[in-house]
Amino acid sequence: MQLIPLHRWINHHPITAFFSLTYCLSWGIWLPLVLGYKGNLSNALFLTGIFGPAFAAAILTKLSGRSIWAWLRHILRWRVRPVWYLVALGFPMLLISAVSVIFVLLGYPANFSLLSDRIPAYLSGLLFVMVLGGGQEEFGWRGFALPHLQQRYSPIVSTLILGIFWGLWHLPIVAANSEFQHSLAMETLLPILLLSLWQVIGYAFCLTWLFNRTQSVLLTILLHASFNTANEFLVPLPFDQVEGSNYQTLSVIMAIVLTIIVILLLTSTHKRLGYQHKFLS
Repeated sequence: MQLIPLHRWINHHPITAFFSLTYCLSWGIWLPLVLGYKGNLSNALFLTGIFGPAFAAAILTKLSGRSIWAWLRHILRWRVRPVWYLVALGFPMLLISAVSVIFVLLGYPANFSLLSDRIPAYLSGLLFVMVLGGGQEEFGWRGFALPHLQQRYSPIVSTLILGIFWGLWHLPIVAANSEFQHSLAMETLLPILLLSLWQVIGYAFCLTWLFNRTQSVLLTILLHASFNTANEFLVPLPFDQVEGSNYQTLSVIMAIVLTIIVILLLTSTHKRLGYQHKFLS
């Protein structure tokens, strides 16, 4: 039986290769943390693992015979209309504002005066998250996987596939770090994890739309980082109160608001999410 050269197999199966390698890299690196390791290398293992999508995309780009530098130049494309930078920065702020207002209207307490003191931390946090707290994932998710998916599938199917794999990729992080469990009992945590998966899929639709409209992975890095940072710093509650029932309620509201946004995006773009080319099937 004749073996297929590796680069040819990768070029014929880039999506399978990417998700397989991403999960092997990230989950393999995080395995000691899931098993309870809390030694001196725990932070290094966590940070290294979150680069799994970027590492996988770079490795597959090289193995497929394409130029790493050309791939990086495409990812760091910054010459887009300034309005798209405002979208990437402003949309997550508006999203969190809407969720917070609904939270208050439902009778839950909030303290909006906290937000003015958090602006410096928000700005510095945004820069950190772009590099180490989520933004770097976009080298793989939108910098490699999404273009290949949209060559084969419709934008909706492509986004659903990517959103599901992106959401499930986080599971070892939740299992290994109680901070991400938000003081929820197991019987409550499991439904919230499913709700969180839908939130990630909702974010994925927003990111697909931005990528298709701008062809800039750099803008998706900024939007991804803005989502994460806004969720961290712009909820009008003390940090230690974004737990338990408060977190549960905020998650439900966020899922509902994102569902409405996804419906509006699909309706306004005729289900193409800004995609301008033909897909193969």
